Amino acid sequence: MTVAADGTVQRADLMRVPGHAKELGAVALKTLTAASPLPAPPRALVAQGPIRTTETWLFRDDGHFQIRTLASAQATE
Repeated sequence: MTVAADGTVQRADLMRVPGHAKELGAVALKTLTAASPLPAPPRALVAQGPIRTTETWLFRDDGHFQIRTLASAQATE
């Protein structure tokens, strides 16, 4: 996704969608659109223009959103 200095999502593209449920790509984009604007990125990151970043949406086999869990080492810190 491309995010402007004010947190507005300017562009979002899919890199890969689940083969078993291709409609979930549209669901991921819809959730991103609904969340926009995102919190504004730090000024240093957008000093030369919008930033491009990647995010992963995980879905269970039943099509529901799956939250990414912390690695066990991180969870104990």
